Amino acid sequence: MALYAATIFVSAFLLFLQVTAAVLNVLPVPGLDGFGIIEPYLPRSWLMRAARVAPYAILILFALLWIPVINQGFFTVIIDIVTFLGVPTGLIGSGYQLFRFWLG
Repeated sequence: MALYAATIFVSAFLLFLQVTAAVLNVLPVPGLDGFGIIEPYLPRSWLMRAARVAPYAILILFALLWIPVINQGFFTVIIDIVTFLGVPTGLIGSGYQLFRFWLG
């Protein structure tokens, strides 16, 4: 029974990670798929500027996620999506603890 519970917890945490990756990927940031979706509709001048920023855009995005207000808003959206998919947030926390098995 303990193995079954652990599998549920870890699966919930892995779903949380997958949703996080998917949401990050669809953001309209140069270099990510979300930008590729809107790219055909942007003026050429914007594309030229985006091409210059693209190598640093993902770093800027991750730096923005260090700002507590942005981080909290982003992960609120992620938790809302995972909850909408039917996964209780408590399972995610338990899966996170199991995922960090080396801490005991």
